[in-house]
Amino acid sequence: MSFSIFILTIFFTKPIIEVDNKVYEPVIESVIEKLKVDPSNPSDVSFLIKYLMQFPFVHYVEVYKTEEGFLVSLKTKFILKKIKLYGFKKWEEEWLRKRISLRINEYCTEEELNNVKGEIENPLKMDGYTYVDLDASKKSERESAVLYVRLKAGKRMVIKKVMVDNEYKIFKSMKGTDFSRLLIEEKVRSFKESLTKNGFLEADVGWEVIEDGTVLKIKVLKGKRFRFRVISGLNFLTDYDFKRIAMRVYEENGFLDKDKIIRIVKEILAKRGLDKSIVAIRNEETDAEKIYTLLIFENKGLFVKKISFEGRMGIPEKKL
Repeated sequence: MSFSIFILTIFFTKPIIEVDNKVYEPVIESVIEKLKVDPSNPSDVSFLIKYLMQFPFVHYVEVYKTEEGFLVSLKTKFILKKIKLYGFKKWEEEWLRKRISLRINEYCTEEELNNVKGEIENPLKMDGYTYVDLDASKKSERESAVLYVRLKAGKRMVIKKVMVDNEYKIFKSMKGTDFSRLLIEEKVRSFKESLTKNGFLEADVGWEVIEDGTVLKIKVLKGKRFRFRVISGLNFLTDYDFKRIAMRVYEENGFLDKDKIIRIVKEILAKRGLDKSIVAIRNEETDAEKIYTLLIFENKGLFVKKISFEGRMGIPEKKL
């Protein structure tokens, strides 16, 4: 938003309106006549500019005094009706639309329309296109515009070789496919999730593209496997139940919160009438595993049903 004000000593009452879109000219003329702006008064001119800038279709306003008269020059915005993409695959089109900042049926400037080319071109290059040639054009109809973006030429890298630090078959299918960060990130994420479900909570899976972008290197760090077991005389709380509780806490907190796990176990025991039980977690570590052991000492508590006395001692005056 920008404007310029030039006040000369010459006074003209009749404004001259210059609007880049003739559709809005009558509206602007009507507004200026109703406001009865005095062009010799800087505060009136400033008020006029601020008033006009409130209209959503106004991009910027310039106010001048010329020999011909009082001049108001406006540059307007377009209503974006459609964005049409040509030459892209369906999934690419959906993916690119999310990266375009402009929204349908909203006002936009000429500069914003031109910037769409860069918003599409950069993600394509990041997604494996070694060469991208786009043609962006605008078709204007009165106050609206349709933006056309055509992919005239483009070439994507193809993965020639997949290198994996630890051999896992899940990555073999990437060889010979288009280099797509979406594809790689999805496979890496799903593989890491499968490792986590198998007890490798500290697993880390990363990737990088090397050698002119055609070689994909996968790095897998599994770490130690977490194992869960239960020691108790109960038959309703198994090793699997302990693992399920621990994994839920891990997903919620990002780490194994032993205090939270113990609280959950105590709640389960309380529902079974074992609220007096003692619960603890012991952890130990081997070369390959981290073992978490849930220890439960069941205790239902003592209930006094009857008190009897033997011998010649007196009976207490107060009840126990």
